[in-house]
This record gives sequence, structure tokens and C-alpha cells, in this order.
Amino acid sequence: MLEDPKLAPLAKKHSLTPAQILLAWQTQLGIVYNPRTMVGQHMVDNLDPKVAATKLDAADLKVLESFPPDKCSKTNNWVSTASYSQPYS
Repeated sequence: MLEDPKLAPLAKKHSLTPAQILLAWQTQLGIVYNPRTMVGQHMVDNLDPKVAATKLDAADLKVLESFPPDKCSKTNNWVSTASYSQPYS
């Protein structure tokens, strides 16, 4: 998904990487994420304060929401289940 041509213009618009755009989207939705990487620069990029400060507009969200769930590695599934709560048994 990070190489999808629809994601690159959003990254350029907000001066972020494609991965940071996805993290900003999850942050804006109130989803707590745990990006896993062993690459030092990716760790730094994931923690960049610009990610949390980025406000995606309606047009940005429309692009992100257009990705099929199987392509975005559960991101859309997280959106649809963000308010789901299971009672404890």
C-alpha cells in the first residue's frame, strides 16, 4: 500500500512519508497504533511530532477510505470496528 500512487500526493501535500500519512490517519481517528520496525530511521519517522499534528481534510480522508481493506492491512477494518466493544464474559 505504501507504494500506491494515490498515497504519494497526500504525503507530498503534508510533507510526510506515505507511512506517516497512514499513521496520521489512525491518529486522527483516535486509533492507537503500534508500528513495528527494526529500521532506526523508520522508528524516528514514526515518532515525528508532525504525524500527530497533521490534520487530514475531507478530500484526504476520501482517498484513504477508498483503499480496500485487504490492501491496507486492516486499516479500514480498524475504522469500522473503532467503536466496537465486546462485553466481558
